[in-house]
Amino acid sequence: MSKEISRRYFCRVALAGLCLMTRRRAVADATPSCSSGEETPKETEGPYFKPRSPERRSLLEPGIEGRRLVLSGYVMTPSCVRLPGVMLDFWQADADGEYDNSCFRLRGHQFTDDQGRYRLETIVPGVYPLPPLLHRPRQWESLPSPTNPARKQN
Repeated sequence: MSKEISRRYFCRVALAGLCLMTRRRAVADATPSCSSGEETPKETEGPYFKPRSPERRSLLEPGIEGRRLVLSGYVMTPSCVRLPGVMLDFWQADADGEYDNSCFRLRGHQFTDDQGRYRLETIVPGVYPLPPLLHRPRQWESLPSPTNPARKQN
């Protein structure tokens, strides 16, 4: 193959690159419309859950390395009613795929605001034997939840 690049080849590569750059998509697809009628399936809390995490909106601390991630959204009923005051508990692996089991590194909880919104600053979890994920169960069954908004705090 010649070391020279033809103008036609260069233009094709440049155009393909431009098309790829303009067709960027979000990391995750948006949640489908609320009219699906299906509730979120229950899942286990996972092997590394630790109760009584600190309340915070950022899991970032000095020394935590990794690609920054902001996770935000709404907690809603199946009929799309936003739920204020719902507790969300987050814990995850670090950039190396390791969980901190001795302290509360990359762990925390927060409550949705008066519009049912939440926002969490963290990092993209590293490679783990399962697909990368952020855990987010309820800490206590007595708190309001997306599937049972009638629950009240004690």
